[in-house]
Amino acid sequence: MTMDFTDEDILVAGWGSLNENDIYSETTPTILQGLKQKVVDDSICREMYGNIMITEENICVGGIQGYSICFGDSGGPLTWIGSFEADVSDRNYLLGVASFVPGPCGVLEIPTGFARTTFFMEWILDHIRE
Repeated sequence: MTMDFTDEDILVAGWGSLNENDIYSETTPTILQGLKQKVVDDSICREMYGNIMITEENICVGGIQGYSICFGDSGGPLTWIGSFEADVSDRNYLLGVASFVPGPCGVLEIPTGFARTTFFMEWILDHIRE
């Protein structure tokens, strides 16, 4: 079963910089940071980044000025809490892994990019079995 998560509430988390002007911040947070955002439609993300940058292996979120993952958050989770079946209670799903931010994080109204977990699922399963 596949699901289009466009406009779904998701949670991003990370230990990255809290200051968009400081790429290599000396003051990283001591507490894991989390931010609720929405998944952006792929076509909107492609308009902003282009078809070469945004492919089926990416999922974009956010795009609201002042709210973004930042430098040092790469590899952090993009999670969705929900259920694919009516008789199954909500669960926490890993939809993506933080991949790229558009310039100074949180300054531009451009979504951030994540590697889409489902695109890499076959590779993930093949390698965790080894």
